[in-house]
Amino acid sequence: MLDARAIPDAFRVGRKLKLIPGHCDPTVNLHDWFVAVRGGRVEAVWPIVARGAGR
Repeated sequence: MLDARAIPDAFRVGRKLKLIPGHCDPTVNLHDWFVAVRGGRVEAVWPIVARGAGR
């Protein structure tokens, strides 16, 4: 069993993590929109119009 005291603060429940995929093609298909962030603020939300097009 995992000891919660061994989990760094960055991975605690409720914290936000920034993940940067190494290859975006299979990742993009899993989401409905891109969230464009600059300087820690959301600037735009772009829909992914071709989501699931290969199905």
